[in-house]
Amino acid sequence: MEEKLDFSLPQKKQKTSLAPKISLLLLLILIGLSLVNLLKPSHKNQLSQNPSLSLSEEKVRELASKLASRNLYKRAAEVW
Repeated sequence: MEEKLDFSLPQKKQKTSLAPKISLLLLLILIGLSLVNLLKPSHKNQLSQNPSLSLSEEKVRELASKLASRNLYKRAAEVW
C-alpha cells in the first residue's frame, strides 16, 4: 500500500489587525491639527499691534539683555 504525501499548506487564518485602523486615525488627527495650526491667527506680532501690551523702553532693554545673556541673540534683536 502506497501512501501519497500531502505537501499542501493549511489556509492562513485571517487576523484582524488594529494597526491600519490606528494609522488612519492618527493620520486624520495629524491632518486636523495641521489645519487648525494653519488657520489660527499668529500671535507673533501681538505686542506691536496692540499698544496696551507694549512694554516701556526700560523693560524692553531688560528683556533684550536677558535674552542676549542666554545666547538668544536673534530673539533679543527682535525684541530690541
